[in-house]
Amino acid sequence: MRTSEAPFRQSAGLGDEPGDLDHALTLRPEFPRALVVRSRLFYKEGEFARSILDAEAVLRIEPQSPRGYARRCLGRLAIDELEGAIADCSESLRLWPTFIPALNGRGSAYLKLGQPEHAAVDFEEAIRIRPKAPVALFGRGVSRKKLGDREGGDADIALAKQLLPDVEERFRHPWQLDQ
Repeated sequence: MRTSEAPFRQSAGLGDEPGDLDHALTLRPEFPRALVVRSRLFYKEGEFARSILDAEAVLRIEPQSPRGYARRCLGRLAIDELEGAIADCSESLRLWPTFIPALNGRGSAYLKLGQPEHAAVDFEEAIRIRPKAPVALFGRGVSRKKLGDREGGDADIALAKQLLPDVEERFRHPWQLDQ
């Protein structure tokens, strides 16, 4: 569970299961923060369609929600709807230009599309915002290697692994791109 979710869960008396959030949402169906958290939990369980549905519900309630767009972006990334993922992360970044999960998500989508030059720009921006962001460092390392900078790429990947030993595993799972 992300640190920022802990106070929300504690104040709402929620546990770590989507069912806990289901209960909260029966009491208050249009509770965007609960929908965002449940969306993230569905990602973790590999239930990407349900996660996307919750992100879309957030956007119906709060059409200018950068978190809603980022959650839908990551869901689309997980099911290889890459153009939609890029569009959603771009909208999230228009609303919140320094939102690292959206930068990591869009960078990852660009990598999957075979556009490491665009991916490197997003990962570089995430690193500018948070210099020791392990997922962004790992992504920049992958991008650099694809662009022919093997030494720079290896250095980024090594630093990312030093900061977060399971970064490679996290990089493969879009719901963890907010590290």
